[in-house]
Amino acid sequence: MFNIKHPECTLDFSSCQPLDNYVKFISLVEEEKSSGASDFMTRAVLKAQKQNLLPDYLRRKASEVISMVFNEYDYETDIQVKTEEAERRGHAAGLEEGTRNARVETAEILLKEGVSVQTIMKSTGLSEEEILKIK
Repeated sequence: MFNIKHPECTLDFSSCQPLDNYVKFISLVEEEKSSGASDFMTRAVLKAQKQNLLPDYLRRKASEVISMVFNEYDYETDIQVKTEEAERRGHAAGLEEGTRNARVETAEILLKEGVSVQTIMKSTGLSEEEILKIK
């Protein structure tokens, strides 16, 4: 991954027109942002459209581009958000597994006490097949 805004980035993108146009678009965004105008993103998109930079994409996705670039994609923040999402999913999966284990343990105890499969099904939410596997 390259950060085209990094001061040490000296790559020549002219051999790939879409990428070169993207670099030019980002330059327009930076230029408009430095002007201090509150609508700098809209102005940058309009300038890019006039210069025919990313024409098809900007025609279809102008508002999305404005939002994305306005919020300046931040790799570190993206990684942090994805990590937090993964932790939440892992936590939810752990809770689900723990709940299931508790229901199975309850079913085992009830079976040992001679409680009917139908009553255990109602009490634990386990299916008849699941309960019969425990026996």
